[in-house]
Amino acid sequence: MSLNLEFWKPLVGETWFLNNQSLFNSPFAQGLLSKVNQEYQKGTIYPLQEDIFKAFRMTPFDKVKIVILGDEPFTTGPENEPDATGLAYANNPESMNMTISMQNIHKAIETTCYNGLNVSFDYSLEEWADQGVLLLNTALTVNKHKPGSHIVMWEGFTKYIVESLNKQTTGLHFVFWGKQVQRYAPLVNGLFHFKYEFEHPSKKGEWNCTHFNDINFNLIETNGYKDTIAW
Repeated sequence: MSLNLEFWKPLVGETWFLNNQSLFNSPFAQGLLSKVNQEYQKGTIYPLQEDIFKAFRMTPFDKVKIVILGDEPFTTGPENEPDATGLAYANNPESMNMTISMQNIHKAIETTCYNGLNVSFDYSLEEWADQGVLLLNTALTVNKHKPGSHIVMWEGFTKYIVESLNKQTTGLHFVFWGKQVQRYAPLVNGLFHFKYEFEHPSKKGEWNCTHFNDINFNLIETNGYKDTIAW
């Protein structure tokens, strides 16, 4: 990754770049890119370097309807094909093992949105991203087998993005699962946005989250059926 400012636009996409130039033109952002580049040179980092900002490119700033915050990329997987994809909670479709979080998410959707029926499911979650669901990890990178290793490094960046969405838009749906991401909930004004909080989906046993159905209900109340998400 270059430190040239022109590199930010293709990394995050034009709308994110244009709406957040005070971040991307800052010494902080350039220093962050430098640190990230050094980490990839030193060891095995997830996701693949070209996927760090995938969530931004897949869901442009002006298309965001829902923000689901995750903790960090998965820390396991073959060296050249990590399970982490760059989208929070997403599973690599080529992976043989579905994460506990994904199992719980899939089951919660079937239970609350489809009356318990078995439904086909895009484990890459790219279908969600295409519909305006920003799947943003609070740390966009992580060292292999070292959970939490990059949380502090990304904290300022993530706070800026959440605050930017909070200030520049109205009526977004922010989803916070687990204590790690719930630290960002106070950055969102509940008078102008919807906020949803629940326990993390990585728990074993029943994960009785109703947020998927709740979000669609609120989308219908606000804009009609045309804006609902096909979970």
